[in-house]
Amino acid sequence: MHFRQYTVAAAAAVGADARVCGVDGVTYAHPSAAALAGVAVLNCGACGECSNEQDVGVYLATAADLTVRVRACGMRLLAKRRDRCLADLGFSPGCAACFAANIDCDRRHCLWPCLRYTLRSWFSGPPRGGQQETLGSNPCLACDERVCGPAFLACAGANRRRAGIVSDIGRSGAEVCQLAVNFVKPAERH
Repeated sequence: MHFRQYTVAAAAAVGADARVCGVDGVTYAHPSAAALAGVAVLNCGACGECSNEQDVGVYLATAADLTVRVRACGMRLLAKRRDRCLADLGFSPGCAACFAANIDCDRRHCLWPCLRYTLRSWFSGPPRGGQQETLGSNPCLACDERVCGPAFLACAGANRRRAGIVSDIGRSGAEVCQLAVNFVKPAERH
């Protein structure tokens, strides 16, 4: 996997108090600190259990359908089967544990909005015309992000938008880290 290097000028565009996680696994107080150290940005925000090449690689490879895949893992009622499902997606043990904790949080705090949304989706079908799910159109996602998201980010560090990866959840471009588009597919190499 190849990383793009960022200049001090590009890093400074993020803002004065934005922490970033470097590819070296160190949390830097500001993107310019990482750039001055000669370290590429892996994800915006602090480092965590998912802030590594393996897990960000899983995010990249599953950008179009990770939400559905993790939801399927969450449907497994036995923790052992859920954990095996998360491991089968390719996550490191630490990152899979963050996802498992998030699933448990969703079960405790978001069960009813998620059940209602799932039942409604069964009858009305998936979003039409290739539309992405959004926090506004999916109360389950909205509950997860509002209630369980902060703990997940504290554990994981990297999620798709913090790693600069556009996902299957519709978001504005401003919500996706612009510094962490570090992974260059082979066809994009120059």
